[in-house]
Amino acid sequence: IAMVALLQCKITASRSLISMVPASILDLSKWIPYRLDKIQKILQIREASNIEPYLEFAIENNTPEPFGVVTWNSSRLMAQIIDSKFHNSTILNGSQVCDLGCGTGLASFACAIQGAHVIGLD
Repeated sequence: IAMVALLQCKITASRSLISMVPASILDLSKWIPYRLDKIQKILQIREASNIEPYLEFAIENNTPEPFGVVTWNSSRLMAQIIDSKFHNSTILNGSQVCDLGCGTGLASFACAIQGAHVIGLD
């Protein structure tokens, strides 16, 4: 039976963008499960249920794009690589990792589960 790690993460989108987005479109209510098979964990990451309002707002108001409100394929791939390559290893244990452009933090959480001390910046 897989252990479930329910990690409530902070809004990782740019604070300047989030503070400017009207409450009517600020919706990060969608929980997406990502399974890390080798370490038998399921991470649940909070995402925007619809990115279109964020994109429209960013374009109309010339603000940073809301990259941190969805989990991108590159982050999914990185989490899978971390899971498959380091699940029986102590390489990441105690390591310091800085995840630049972490988005929703999926790859950061995958490193942290392996024992790394992670700083995720988006």
